[in-house]
Amino acid sequence: MEEIATDLVTATFEDGGHLSKRINNYKVRPQQVELANKIQSCIKKKKPLMAEAPTGVGKSLASLVPAFEHIMETDETVIVVTSSIILQEQYMNKDIPMLEELYGFKVKPVLIKGRNNFVCPKKVAEAKAGKVGFSTSEQVKQFAEVLDWATTSKRGDKAELDFVPSYNVWAGISCVDGADCKGKQCPLYNACPYYRERNRMGTAKLIVCNYHYFFNALRSENMLPPIGVVIMDEGHEINAIARDFQEQTYSTNSLQKPIDRLSKEMKAAEFSDVGESVYDLIDSEAIANLNTTLIQMFAGLKDRYHRVIRPNSGRSFWEVHPATRSNIFEYAEDHVKALDDAAAECKAYLDKFGFDPEAIFDLLEQYDEGSVDWLMGVHFFRTTLLEFSHMLHHFFNQVEIEDDGIERLYWVQQYRDSVQLHIKPTTGQGLTKHLFYKSAGLNQPVPIIMSATLTTNKSFDHLKEDLGVGPDNQSPSLQKIEELSVTSPFNLDENLLWYLPPNAPAGNDRNHLPFVLKEMEKVVKAYDGRTLCLFTSNRNMDEAEKYFEQVLPKHIQIISQNHMPKQRIIDFMKKNSNTVVIGTRSFFTGVDIQGPNLSAVLLDKFPFPIAGDPIVDYLSAQPRGFHKHSLPEAIIAMKQAFGRLNRTSEDKGVVAIYDGRLSTARYKNKILNSFTFKIQATKDWNRVEDYIAQTLKGEK
Repeated sequence: MEEIATDLVTATFEDGGHLSKRINNYKVRPQQVELANKIQSCIKKKKPLMAEAPTGVGKSLASLVPAFEHIMETDETVIVVTSSIILQEQYMNKDIPMLEELYGFKVKPVLIKGRNNFVCPKKVAEAKAGKVGFSTSEQVKQFAEVLDWATTSKRGDKAELDFVPSYNVWAGISCVDGADCKGKQCPLYNACPYYRERNRMGTAKLIVCNYHYFFNALRSENMLPPIGVVIMDEGHEINAIARDFQEQTYSTNSLQKPIDRLSKEMKAAEFSDVGESVYDLIDSEAIANLNTTLIQMFAGLKDRYHRVIRPNSGRSFWEVHPATRSNIFEYAEDHVKALDDAAAECKAYLDKFGFDPEAIFDLLEQYDEGSVDWLMGVHFFRTTLLEFSHMLHHFFNQVEIEDDGIERLYWVQQYRDSVQLHIKPTTGQGLTKHLFYKSAGLNQPVPIIMSATLTTNKSFDHLKEDLGVGPDNQSPSLQKIEELSVTSPFNLDENLLWYLPPNAPAGNDRNHLPFVLKEMEKVVKAYDGRTLCLFTSNRNMDEAEKYFEQVLPKHIQIISQNHMPKQRIIDFMKKNSNTVVIGTRSFFTGVDIQGPNLSAVLLDKFPFPIAGDPIVDYLSAQPRGFHKHSLPEAIIAMKQAFGRLNRTSEDKGVVAIYDGRLSTARYKNKILNSFTFKIQATKDWNRVEDYIAQTLKGEK
C-alpha cells in the first residue's frame, strides 16, 4: 500500500489530488467535498447523519472515501446498503475498484445477493443425473446451456450468463429459498456458491447488500460480521422497505408450499433407512386436520367479512381492532389447535429418531442421507407450523404481546376467491430506530443515511418520524442526528424550466385526464419525442398510450412500461431520441438517461399515496395525517420523478406537473420550498416552445 495522506478526503478530492490523476478534466465539486467532509466528521465522532444530495453531487464516492479512511485507520468493516441491484453493481464494479487502485489498498469487497441469484450444487448434481425435466424443446435447450455453464462456473452467479433464462429454467437449478435450504447440514454446503460468497464476508472490509438482507441481519445472528459504519444509500426508501419487510400474512395458500415440500421429502425418503415410518407422520390425523380446519376458518372469516364490508363499498379490506379480533377467534380456534397438534406430532416423530438440529453429522453416522434430509424437512415443517400458530395467536389477540412501542395494523383483505390476514407495522422503526440509540458499551455502527430526496419543506422531520427518532422522541439514549443538505452542482436556474398550463384542473377533477393528455401531446411533438410521461395510475397510463397512438406522428416511438423490461426501455431511449416512454411509479426512480434523448419529464398530477392501501388510509386518517404523511410522501415522489431529468451539467429540459392545485392549494409553498434551487416556472406555452426551440438549436 502506498503512503496515504492523513486527511484522505482532502487528498482525494482537491485539485491535483488522487481523483484528478485518474479522471480527465477533473473539476472539484464543492458539494461533493462538503458531503464527504461531513460524512468523515460524523464517522470520526460516531454521530448518525442524514444527508440529502441531489443528482450529480457524487454521493457514492463522497461516502466511500471516508469509509476507506475509516477501514485503514481502524480495520473495522463498513457496509453499504442500497435498494437497487444497479447501484450495488456500480459500487462493486466501478467505484470501489477505482479507489482500491488509487490508494493501493484492498478492502476485499463482497456483494451479498439473494440466494436465488446463485446455482444450487445439489440441483446441479440432480440435473446431471437426469432428474430434471421440462415440457418444451425450448426449455430443454435453454436448460442444457445453463447446466453447461453451471458445471464450469466458479462463482455460480446468474449475472455471468450472457442471456436471461426463463423463470422455470432458472428455478430448476437455482438455490432454493431459506425454508428449503439445509445450510450447513447440506452435504454440498462447502461447494455452494451462495454460502461461499457469504463466507467471504469473514475477510471482507467492505460489504455491499440490499435492504432486505440488512434488515434480516438486524434480526438474526451471524449474518454480518461486526460493523463499524453502515452507509444507507437511497435512504428515502428505508421506511417503506422496513415496513414491508415486517409484514406478516396468512392465507388459504400459506400451508400449501410447506405441505408440498414435506410430501416431496417423503417420496425421496420412503426407500431410505427410515422407510415406511414416513407414512406414520404424513397419514396422521393431525396432519390431515390442517387443511380441513384451514378451509373452515377462512370460510367463516369470508362470511363475516361480507357482513361487515358491503359489496360496492369501494373497500377491499376490513381493519380489525383488539376487541373484534378476540371475538372472531371462534372462526380460527380449531385451526390454531390443528397447527399446534401437528407441530406436537412432528416433535414426537423426531424424538423417536433422537433428532437434534445441532447434531446433524452425528445422525449421518446412524442413518443415510435420505433419512437425514427427511428428518430435517420434518423439523423445518414443524418450525413453520409454530410460526403460523404464533402469528394467529397474535392476530386474534390470544397472547400478551410485549409493548415494544411499535404501532401495528391488523386487517382482513378481500381477494377474488378468498380473504387473507395481515399484520403490519405502520412505520419501519421496529428495525431502524435502534441504530440511533446509544448502545450500552457495545460496538454500534455509525449510520449514514443519504439520498437525493430526504427532505420536505427543507426539513428531515418526516423521515425522522418514520424511523421513530422525530422531535417527539425525548429518550435520553437517543443520539443527536447530524443533518446536511447540499445544493445541486448543476445550473438548474437556467437548465430546467417548469411548466404549469393555465387553467389546469385539479388532479382530482373528473375532466383532468383529457386536459393532461392534450397538454402532454404539445410537449412530445415540440421535442419530437425525448419525453418521459409519468402517471399515478395504470388506468391513466393505458389511456395515454391509446391517445398517443392516435395523435402522435408515426415516427415517434411510444413505449409503455408494459412493453418490455425497464432496463431495456432505458437502453432503447438512450439510443433513440424520437421516443416517448410512458410509465407509472416504478419509473419515478432508476431511470438514468444522460444527454438530450430525455429532455422532458411530465407528471400527470401530484403523486399522493394511493388510497385503498390499509396503511395509507390509516396514516391519512390520523390527526394532521395529510400534512404529516400524504403531502410529504407526494413531495418526495415528485422530487424523485423530476430527478430523472438533468443527469449532467449539460442537460437541459422541461418538467411539468398538470395539476391546478400547484397554483391554488394552501400547501403549494411547502411543495415549491422543498426544492433547493430557484425554480424558473411559467404558465405561458409560447415561452415553453421558445425554450425548447432554443435548446434544440443549441444542440446543432
